[in-house]
Amino acid sequence: MAEDRMAVLEMLRKASADGDADFLREGVRVLAAALMEAGVTAITGVPKGERAPERRLTNRNGYRERRWDTRVGTIASGRRL
Repeated sequence: MAEDRMAVLEMLRKASADGDADFLREGVRVLAAALMEAGVTAITGVPKGERAPERRLTNRNGYRERRWDTRVGTIASGRRL
């Protein structure tokens, strides 16, 4: 969770410094990635990177590029599950 917060803070700093027009699109991408990560954590039973075979319900596996068309534009995402 701390990594997610750092990513959001870095994105905010960059957007405010650059006057980035893609700020909203990047915000949606970061939020969607955090939501997907929370979902995978709920399914597997442990957070990413944690080794806990006794609590693990399943394994993370797979990778696929996806395009998501939103009102703020197309967001490309590739998540390792």
